[in-house]
Amino acid sequence: MKLNSDTIFSYIRGIHQLLLSDTQNLYFMIGVLEIFAIAVGLGCDALCTAFGIGTARYYAGQTFRLSFHFGLFQAIMPGLGWLLGQQLADWVSSWDHWLAGGFLLFIGIHMLWEAFQKKEESVARDRSRKWNLVLLSIATSIDALAVGVVSAFTGHLS
Repeated sequence: MKLNSDTIFSYIRGIHQLLLSDTQNLYFMIGVLEIFAIAVGLGCDALCTAFGIGTARYYAGQTFRLSFHFGLFQAIMPGLGWLLGQQLADWVSSWDHWLAGGFLLFIGIHMLWEAFQKKEESVARDRSRKWNLVLLSIATSIDALAVGVVSAFTGHLS
């Protein structure tokens, strides 16, 4: 079968009619697209961190260690965040805006402080081992924890 614009448009029209014929299909499709978009967004920081580590110097076993740990933490953190959000939703809801503002203020002050500090040259080392790997895994998956907390607060996946 030759693929041209007419066949592509007919496929799209058929999918569109199928989705509109049943609103349950439409809601399911929107949910799948939302989850896919969130997953792609959450994986980008781990991908960039792995690229950055890989460009410095390659060490034996580095690819497996980074892939395994980043994937493990990215998979666990949303569930952990959801459980945390379920426990804290009522307690935090009255002062959540102050908490968010405090975090942003702390991050901004810390960034300014680091910008004016003198830095020493660091020696190249394997960052895919021991505590460096664990801390990198937590750092790249902290946004997944936040997604889990927000889904608990908003009632998604309850």
